[in-house]
Amino acid sequence: AFVDALLGIDEIAADGEELPRGCVPYLPVGAAEILAMVDEVPLRQEQTLVDVGAGLGRVLMLSKILTGARCIGIEVQSSLVREAQALAQDLALDDIHFERGDASDGLPRGDVYFLYAPFSGARLRSVMEMLQQQAVARPLTVCAVAFELPRETWLHGRATSSPELTIYESLPVTP
Repeated sequence: AFVDALLGIDEIAADGEELPRGCVPYLPVGAAEILAMVDEVPLRQEQTLVDVGAGLGRVLMLSKILTGARCIGIEVQSSLVREAQALAQDLALDDIHFERGDASDGLPRGDVYFLYAPFSGARLRSVMEMLQQQAVARPLTVCAVAFELPRETWLHGRATSSPELTIYESLPVTP
């Protein structure tokens, strides 16, 4: 409730449109998981955080306020993208951007990726393949809340102070 009051989020938004097959309805992530991610990654100002399934932007806005990191959200529901952009603008948060799109069609370049169970099945497989391709060029961190990522030889998971959050670090990947 404190984070929502800080960010100006009045109520939980409802899903405003039909979700593509395999996508999960909008669910706000808890502040404890966001704070654990920021602290235990640790997220730094020179990094780019990408929230896959960004919803109203709670993760990105709080992360931006705490670290100054560049933030990009990708969200399949255009109504949530509009609301998130308006909230970020009201808070005068610079270098934070929300895109309307399906993450399985393409991902923005980032250093840290945050996933709060946004989808499963073929969509998740597609996103994992894109992340693996990005990990060839540079190390990545992938944060998963409330679900375990599929076993990947290029990722090493570590527990955090939040029982819901797992942080995965990419291992060297060859093309």
